[in-house]
Amino acid sequence: MALVIRLLLLVSLAIAPALCVVAYNEYDLRQARQAELRSIAERSASRAATDVRHLVNEVERISAVIAKLTEVRSAALTDVISEPCSHLLTSLRREYPGQLEFGVANRLGVIVCTTRGARSLRQVEGAQFRRALDSNAFVVGGYGKSQTTDALYLTFAYPIRDDAGAAVGAVLTGMDLGWLGDQLRAFAGPNQSVLSVHDRDLVFLARVPDEAGLIGQKPPTQVQALSAFANKGAIEAIGADGRTRIGAILSMTLGREPPEKPDLSVAFGLSRDAAFAEINAATMRTIALLVLSLALAVLAAWYGGRRFIRRPIQQLLAAAARWREGDYGARVDLPERSSELGRLATAFEEMAGALGRREMDQRMLINELNHRVKNTLVTVQSIASQSLRNTADPTQAHFNFEARLLALSRTHNVLTREKWESAAILEIVSDTIEPYAQGPAGARFKIEGPALRLTADVVLPLSMALHELCTNAVKHGACRANQGTSRSHGG
Repeated sequence: MALVIRLLLLVSLAIAPALCVVAYNEYDLRQARQAELRSIAERSASRAATDVRHLVNEVERISAVIAKLTEVRSAALTDVISEPCSHLLTSLRREYPGQLEFGVANRLGVIVCTTRGARSLRQVEGAQFRRALDSNAFVVGGYGKSQTTDALYLTFAYPIRDDAGAAVGAVLTGMDLGWLGDQLRAFAGPNQSVLSVHDRDLVFLARVPDEAGLIGQKPPTQVQALSAFANKGAIEAIGADGRTRIGAILSMTLGREPPEKPDLSVAFGLSRDAAFAEINAATMRTIALLVLSLALAVLAAWYGGRRFIRRPIQQLLAAAARWREGDYGARVDLPERSSELGRLATAFEEMAGALGRREMDQRMLINELNHRVKNTLVTVQSIASQSLRNTADPTQAHFNFEARLLALSRTHNVLTREKWESAAILEIVSDTIEPYAQGPAGARFKIEGPALRLTADVVLPLSMALHELCTNAVKHGACRANQGTSRSHGG
């Protein structure tokens, strides 16, 4: 695997913990936001339900007062329009302009007076009247529409009792749904949040905001199924407008009759997309910054790897190839010698220089060795000539020849023993001339001088010179004839 790729992987590995931290923080932030939305939904639904309950209780209180008025009780016992009752209800309406409408129906369900002054008899619509008479209790009806004004109402019925306590009629009350919606606007939440009130049949009575125009309609079947989650905490579901919301549903039983279904339901939902819009935007910014940081880190690693690692290593490899070919003068062109690779290049160059010098020394030694071998061969030839000249005894000649060869090797033995560092001059001289000083001729060699030590680089030339002299002496000089002498002064 290429070094630059390894550096890129290393950078990715270094950034991985930061990515994990960011991912965990993102997850934790979203969980906290989810919990916050659930709490807001539950609190908002609870506050709206409390307000609706207060409004219904107010309607019950007013209806109870109206049901005890003499004019109302008298009208409930008749089968004709009651003017006194109508005047009374009309005056009451002035106290609740646009909010509540009142009417009175007798035991047969015929409306005998209204706040708008009934001019003709008509039958009560809706089941709340019959339920109020049957239960002899306050009843919360449901969605209703006025036949005369087309106004939309939430209907109620309160029984009118005779002296014996029996229900002889009912006070009919209608709460204007437009006014109800206005009251609920105070509980509207953030952008795209929805607050709605439903009757027992889940018909929309109020919706804030009502941009979908759903008042008087039922939500889709899948939305109606959410009523099963009433009073069970916050849920996440798709609303009637198709948006996913986090919300809560509260059901309320407000009438006095035994309930078969909750009288009203209050639902509050927060748009998940709108609630997480800011977090999503922050997440996208974070991801963009991370991607940019990763790209810059990878680019820096790639450039730095090529500039400060790959290029110097290639130069080192090129120089090593030239050193391998014997060009020890090759150098690495690195401007920064203080870095690790710079110090490594300096060490390699020093090593190459040392190898070059050692090779030169070895070549010199080889040349000297070749010259010495040649001289040694000449010496051996001379020794052999001297040993075999004018002898009639081959055995004695062979013995003398071997003895002289052994003496020649002693000079090498001395230097080897001294690790080729230095040697005593007297010992070198003695060992060198010993092959020529065997027998009677030995008296012709005189050695004298101080006990000096010579370095190895001097010993070899001196030994070679002595060999040359001895060889010349054997061939042409004093040692050629039996009467010649040779003197060696160690100074």
